[in-house]
Amino acid sequence: MGSANFPKTPVSHRLQLLVSGDRTAILQIHQKARIFAGRVNSPTQITHLIAGKGYLLVAEGEVSVNDILAQKGDGVTISKEASVILTTKTDTELLIIEVPGLEEAR
Repeated sequence: MGSANFPKTPVSHRLQLLVSGDRTAILQIHQKARIFAGRVNSPTQITHLIAGKGYLLVAEGEVSVNDILAQKGDGVTISKEASVILTTKTDTELLIIEVPGLEEAR
């Protein structure tokens, strides 16, 4: 069983892939899912490609997700989107969990 820390170095272009079921991340799971994480300084804009459905969690700060404001403790479901535009309003820490499928994210 492996372990990984939340990324400490702020990113400016893309979030770090921490967990996946296809051996492309630091941590492996036996599911068709991916978990991205990152610290993003303000002001920064990142386009994140979505494979399937997603759920974004804000651990710290404020971020606009396709013009929807999310703050610390908020979650945003992502369905029927090929990508999302993340625009930080303050220095932010966030996670994106992606799962495959055609069903709506809940």
